[in-house]
Amino acid sequence: MDLVQADFVGNARVYSGESSNREFERIFGFPPQLIRDAVRMALRSYMESDDIHTQLSGPGSNLYHTLVEQVRAALDENDAWTANRSVDNHTAPRAYRRDGLGLTFAQGTNSTGNIREELHLKKRVGSVTIVELQRAGGTQQVELAFDDVEKEILARPQTLWFLVYCRDDNTVHLEVSLPSGATDDGKITGWDKRIVLGDVSMTDVAVEERTDERGEDGEVGVSISAR
Repeated sequence: MDLVQADFVGNARVYSGESSNREFERIFGFPPQLIRDAVRMALRSYMESDDIHTQLSGPGSNLYHTLVEQVRAALDENDAWTANRSVDNHTAPRAYRRDGLGLTFAQGTNSTGNIREELHLKKRVGSVTIVELQRAGGTQQVELAFDDVEKEILARPQTLWFLVYCRDDNTVHLEVSLPSGATDDGKITGWDKRIVLGDVSMTDVAVEERTDERGEDGEVGVSISAR
């Protein structure tokens, strides 16, 4: 079903179906199939790994790291985008467009991709992301102890989108959403816009939107935001 939910005060505008494809491409400048294909490749790699190996948190050993690398590799083919591969205590993996648009990664709960539920992340965001979101929203900023981190943030984009995923067995629920802000302790205060990209599975069957109840994913939690 092609749906655009009305933008009432305090509620996110939600796109699903064909409207989500059009809105995604309008904002990001490339088709959402690039993201879906990257998720499918990451899921295949995750499912084909042995149980012990997939429980490790090293780069490339689980769904998150493979997903990040697949998306960044795909965006490397687009001259308008650059992929950040510098990951430390203050910097989460990101992709940036020349005009300042940013894309980061977050693991969601079973609300991910469900147009009838409010979106929640599995973990709170880290200090760098907090400052970015508070700066973009004009809210009071949290104080950071590192001058170099503060300088880095000043050069960051003012529009930061989240690629939110949630694994449910052999299916990944997927959306790309724009936060409205964050508290000083890293809780997302709401969402301005949600672009629901549907479900991606090993059988290449995509469901355009979720309106049913899904169980929590059994994936080992991975910290994916800057701390």
